[in-house]
Amino acid sequence: MSKILFAAFAAFLMFLTGPALAWELDAMNRTIDGTNFLVNDPPNCSGTLVDLENRIVITNWHCIRSGIKRVKEDRTDSNGDIRQVERIEYRPVTITQRSYADFKQVGSLSFVTDIVAQDEALDLAILQVKAQKLPHTFATQLLPMGVDIIRGEVVYAVGNPALLDASVTVGIVSNLARKLNVAGTEREYMQMSAPIFGGNSGGALYNDSGQMIGIPAAAAAGGGSLAFAIRIDTIRTFLDAACFSTVYDPVGGAERDMACIAEREGTEAVE
Repeated sequence: MSKILFAAFAAFLMFLTGPALAWELDAMNRTIDGTNFLVNDPPNCSGTLVDLENRIVITNWHCIRSGIKRVKEDRTDSNGDIRQVERIEYRPVTITQRSYADFKQVGSLSFVTDIVAQDEALDLAILQVKAQKLPHTFATQLLPMGVDIIRGEVVYAVGNPALLDASVTVGIVSNLARKLNVAGTEREYMQMSAPIFGGNSGGALYNDSGQMIGIPAAAAAGGGSLAFAIRIDTIRTFLDAACFSTVYDPVGGAERDMACIAEREGTEAVE
């Protein structure tokens, strides 16, 4: 076979096999093994460790809704009048990682977390591990500000479909702007072809550099390659409102978080 024909044949094979994958496999597996968690007890969802110092795991709201309870109670004001108020109670949420030797599970590591932020409209929640220290060495990196997501780029969906923990599928960004009505709420997503299934919710969608660009949250009935993820810009907005901007902006986010906490507590930020 001539050199020209061989080159043409090689190019054809590359076309058939799809885009080249740049996320180095060792790095991919370290990220999946180190940051992906089964969420709830019994586990039925996914979550991702995104901040090692503050022990923060991000997931979908619908993954932890059973841990949210609205309680109505009577309160007496300063005038002696009794009025009914509503408060929210949170129960702890368990997250778990399993370890295997070949086909056999040989161990598991579980942590109890508190729900420290939640937004039903955005379908996002933040869990904070109660233990003051984790045995983990790194957390997932979020896509930096100023970096665009491009339709057609390669993506990896990581999570626990049907409790098959630490699974990864690959696809592309199919569309950046989809509005869907899910459970009676209209939400904004990006569409992807990486297949997901029940249990993938709350996991991570990575780009080809191993940066989180979204959270898988919905799919067409029966799974398949018609899937949807919450975009990173929505996640950043949620983190800002929860006073956790440092998760994606370790330097500039610290000042914003201080101001956010001060505003939440009804005080002024002090230089």
